[in-house]
Amino acid sequence: MTKINTEYMDWALWFYWIIATTIGWMVGEMFFSGLPVIVSGVAISALQAVVLYKRIHKSWRWAVLSSAGWITGYILYVLVFSSNTGILVGPIVGGVIGLAQWFLLRREFSWAGWWIIISILA
Repeated sequence: MTKINTEYMDWALWFYWIIATTIGWMVGEMFFSGLPVIVSGVAISALQAVVLYKRIHKSWRWAVLSSAGWITGYILYVLVFSSNTGILVGPIVGGVIGLAQWFLLRREFSWAGWWIIISILA
């Protein structure tokens, strides 16, 4: 089992994480108006993987799993719910993303299951 390098877990991580997430959202919203949620999700996933580069082993897996979570979650939302229930897109997509990321985090943290709940609430 590979462990996360906790030497690099500091306030800089959270600062870069917020910046990566914000830029990812901006990319999707500003440049891709047709499917901004999916494009934003893929951009966010890629930028977060860059932030995690020295912090977790094979950070590219974060980008792949997170992107798959964004795409699957949004497709699930569109197939199951009507456009009148827009308030549910966040919890649905967040839950699927959290589940996808959990597959990576479960080997690193004993509390990884909480990541799914946190992602739903976020």
